[in-house]
Amino acid sequence: MRKRAVTRKASFGHNVYAEPGRRMHGLLMLLGVLAVVSLLKPQLTVAEEFRYIEPQELLKQINANADIVLLDAQPAKKYAEAHIRGAVNVAGMAQIEDLDLPYSRPLVIYCDCAGEEASKFLATRLIGNGYKQENIFILRGGWYRWLELGYPVEKGNERH
Repeated sequence: MRKRAVTRKASFGHNVYAEPGRRMHGLLMLLGVLAVVSLLKPQLTVAEEFRYIEPQELLKQINANADIVLLDAQPAKKYAEAHIRGAVNVAGMAQIEDLDLPYSRPLVIYCDCAGEEASKFLATRLIGNGYKQENIFILRGGWYRWLELGYPVEKGNERH
């Protein structure tokens, strides 16, 4: 049978039993978590600073033939069913380099996620590959907001 060391925890005023070595394990776990957080800190900071574009503004830009690149981050099957006019499907692209996107033009990303997770993930990858953060926009509300507003979509090459 193992011996347990009795320690006194001043803040609660009761005994806490700790097995020898358990504190060290807990400390090592804490250090590991802190190391991971510090490595991810740049990505976490970027994720909090995304720029958004409202659906109404995007529609104006599309109708004015603005010099933007519209990226659809939905699965390819959903893209084939319907997408925003002029959008390029980027789902499944393993490498950002495969996209061959211009660095100087605004990039607008949308997806069909409730919290725009796929759009944020793609934006983070683009920023990490040298695209300027100020040129990357996420469509607020994404695909479902666009549909809710009744804005035009394309099915294949057909406009609706």
